[in-house]
Amino acid sequence: MVESHPIVIRSATLSDAQIMPAIQSYLVREECHVLVASRRDSETPAAFGVLDLVGRVTHPNDPTVALHFAEQPPDFDHLGSPLLLRLIERAEQLGIGRLTAGWDPMDATGLRFWERHGFCPSGAMPYFEQGPGTVQYVSGYQDATGSTLDLIANLR
Repeated sequence: MVESHPIVIRSATLSDAQIMPAIQSYLVREECHVLVASRRDSETPAAFGVLDLVGRVTHPNDPTVALHFAEQPPDFDHLGSPLLLRLIERAEQLGIGRLTAGWDPMDATGLRFWERHGFCPSGAMPYFEQGPGTVQYVSGYQDATGSTLDLIANLR
C-alpha cells in the first residue's frame, strides 16, 4: 500500500513568518507571490515557495522561483513538487514564458528534482553571491559547495 502524504498549499501570511522567518523578506515585496505548504495533519508550514517577478541577479529579466524547506533533507516529492507546480501554474497565469531558479550544484538529489520539472542548467558557471547585485563565479579548483547554479525552464 502506498502511503499518502496530503498537503495543504495556501498563500503565506505574516504569522507564517514567525515559524519560517525567511518568508517575511518576500511578503513585504509586492512583486513576490509566496505560498506555504503544510502537511494536512499540521498547520505548521513545512516549506514555502516564491515566485519573484524581479528575477535573479544573473538573470534580471526572467522571473525566478525558489523553494525553502523547514525539514532537512527536503521532501521534494511530497512537498516540493506540488508547491513548485502551483508556482509554475501562477507564472503561466501571469503570461510568463521562462523561469529561473538557483540551486546548490553539489546537491544531486535537488538538481534531479528541478530537472524532473523542466529546469536545466543555464550554461553559466556556479557562483557565490557577494552582496546586492554582485557575484563571484566558481573557477578552477575552487570548492563549489554552497554556491548557486542557475537553472532555466521554458514554460511555452
